[in-house]
Amino acid sequence: LVYDSLFTMTEDYKIENSLAVECSQISNTSYIIKLRENVYWTNSEEFIAEDVKYTIEKIKSETGIYKELVNPIKEIQIIDKYTIKINWIIHSISPHYLIGGSFNGYNNIHNY
Repeated sequence: LVYDSLFTMTEDYKIENSLAVECSQISNTSYIIKLRENVYWTNSEEFIAEDVKYTIEKIKSETGIYKELVNPIKEIQIIDKYTIKINWIIHSISPHYLIGGSFNGYNNIHNY
C-alpha cells in the first residue's frame, strides 16, 4: 500500500504541502485546508474533501496508531469539494501536526 498525507516533512524538517495546497489559520482552534485538484484514487474517482473527512472520522472511531493524532480534532467541516475546515479541541494545534498520518484512505492516489 502507498499512502500520501496532507503534508510532508523534508529531511531538513521543513513542512511541505502534499495533498494539501494551502493551509490557513482562521482562529486559535480552526484552520482551512485546500486540497490539491486532479488527484485520483486507483479506481479513477477523484480525491475530494469528503475523503479527508471520512478518513479522519474513521480513524477517530477505531483503535490504531493514528488515533492519537486525530483525537484533538473536534469537527471537520466541508467548505467545498476541495476545501475543509478543521476545528481543534485544543488551542493552536496546527494541521501540520497530522504529518505522521495518512489521510487519503486505504488506496493509492495518482495525479493525472
